[in-house]
Amino acid sequence: MRKVYLSLESGLYFLSFCLLIGIVFHHLLPPNVANTNKRIVSALILGLWVGFFNFGLLYCSLVAIACLCYFPIKWLSHDHIHIAMVSISMMLCSICNIYYQYITAVEIAFNLTMPTLILIQKISALSLSIHDGEKLKDKRVNNNSTPVNVLNDNQLRYALATRPSLIPYLSYCFNFQTSLVGPFCFYTDYMAFVDGSVYKGMDATLRQRVESERWRAVLRNLTCAAFFLLLEITISPIFPISRIFPESIETFNGVTHIIAYTIICTSCIRFRYYLAFMLSDAVCQTSGLGFKGVDADGVVRWDLVSNVHIGRVELAQSTKEVADFWHIQTTKWLRYTGYERVQGSRNYKVWVTLGLSALWHGFYPGYYVTAVTFTRSLELGRLLHNVLRPNLLGSRPLKIIYDILCLIFCHIVLAYIVVAFWLRHCISYGSIT
Repeated sequence: MRKVYLSLESGLYFLSFCLLIGIVFHHLLPPNVANTNKRIVSALILGLWVGFFNFGLLYCSLVAIACLCYFPIKWLSHDHIHIAMVSISMMLCSICNIYYQYITAVEIAFNLTMPTLILIQKISALSLSIHDGEKLKDKRVNNNSTPVNVLNDNQLRYALATRPSLIPYLSYCFNFQTSLVGPFCFYTDYMAFVDGSVYKGMDATLRQRVESERWRAVLRNLTCAAFFLLLEITISPIFPISRIFPESIETFNGVTHIIAYTIICTSCIRFRYYLAFMLSDAVCQTSGLGFKGVDADGVVRWDLVSNVHIGRVELAQSTKEVADFWHIQTTKWLRYTGYERVQGSRNYKVWVTLGLSALWHGFYPGYYVTAVTFTRSLELGRLLHNVLRPNLLGSRPLKIIYDILCLIFCHIVLAYIVVAFWLRHCISYGSIT
């Protein structure tokens, strides 16, 4: 069977090309009500062109999934749409993952899997937004007011009062900014970007300041991307993950050497993710997608769809911090789709949410090892934080030692998780199993 994939270099090339598209898009079609339809159609056409150019006719499978899912999204009642569409989208995701698992190899860096996962996120989140919006509307009609406990703040923000028509729906699914490698964004955020309502109420001076900050954000992300590209080219080849395979494990001098090397090589694996995250964020920002508003301190925020906070990940003292600041948009989707919808204890919600994450990623055993390990590490970190940390706050030296030990322990656990996730298959890792 023919393999359809792009190399990492080709993926970077097309992300860079999307940067140019974003600049032209924002310049020729500035965000305002008059340009709304043009921006919707243009983003869709450009996104489809990028998809078909990269993946050929195989990309038709994603278009078919989106079109098939539109009919139940449009016609199912709000009482059933959220359960039905999350189930249908995850079933389609599972079918695609099984298919890709058998036509691709472990070492492939960039294939149709990521566009499929992003599409599934969008379809499931959209169905939940429709459910929340119509549920809220019904409560208002019946009670002449909005009950406090109908929706939480997150659900209220993304709730939709009306169901989207076909073209805006397809534009949301296949826009050139996010359809290739993400990041995921909610339908309400995308439409606020398209119609320019995200800038509503701003005077000319503030609008000019927002534009200046946009270019600063783009420059920061491109600088970070260039830095991690340099690390990927120069450092990563020195620390290949293949050295921790069973046939090479004898070359290490003890367990400490193995652990240290594993931490370094898994850090190198994160370089390529940081590179992709920074570039995809820059693509969104060049086109105007990503403006979060002005915070209470007057700081202009362009991190609405940012996917990672590198410093917080690398200096994390617990896996909870890693979860909060790594793949941020997917974490938002998992919380919105899984954690907030499940009834039960906090631990049960975490287990269900990480199970959803593993199912969304695919069926390699390593994904499920990752989910179980991550859940256990979260529970252990919470226990240490609640029991041990309060007793050390009175002594600054002890707290510093505690923080350093937590940092080391977190990176040891993170290295094991990354190895399991990256290799995907269950492989005996010699002494580090």
